[in-house]
Amino acid sequence: MENPREQKRRVLIAESSGPSRILLSEVVRGQGFPEVQAVASLKDAIGILEVEPIDWLITGVFQDQTENILQLLKLCCMTPSLRDLQVSAFFDKSELYLLPEAFELGLMSYHMRPFTKDSLLAEISNIVADFDQMDWNSMMIASQYLRKYLNLAQLFDDLLVFERQLTKLLPGDLLQLLNLVCPLVQTKKVVEALKILA
Repeated sequence: MENPREQKRRVLIAESSGPSRILLSEVVRGQGFPEVQAVASLKDAIGILEVEPIDWLITGVFQDQTENILQLLKLCCMTPSLRDLQVSAFFDKSELYLLPEAFELGLMSYHMRPFTKDSLLAEISNIVADFDQMDWNSMMIASQYLRKYLNLAQLFDDLLVFERQLTKLLPGDLLQLLNLVCPLVQTKKVVEALKILA
């Protein structure tokens, strides 16, 4: 598959803070995405999504609004033209409890706020590298971010269920088998982990 930037994928940013919106736009453009639009609310973003093809939406959570990240993801699930939309969201620490449901509804990646120019550049550079490496495969990218969240939250039982399901989807994938080892060890299933490593 071609490099996503060479395909001129369209990016939409929904961010309430003017300075953050400008910074996000500059950083994303700097990563080789020339077609970037930025709006102040998820409501405005949904209006654009209804009439224009967008490939990647970068948004805040907008937790206190009717049009929030969960509503957007539900809309994407129910609307055939939005099912291929890649969604990345910036979360405050107090909003992390929404992540499990957001991933279940199709969130591709999460990133923390507040951010600096340097931390934002690092985050966007990392996900663009993932796009390049994984051929814009949102399932594989989302699995990395969900794994990161479950590890940080020390939800090892949930991580084990997740890794077992992913192993069924990717039979024989060596990297995925190694990903399964960590939650096996954390949940004291050492014998099963050793069998994988043998």
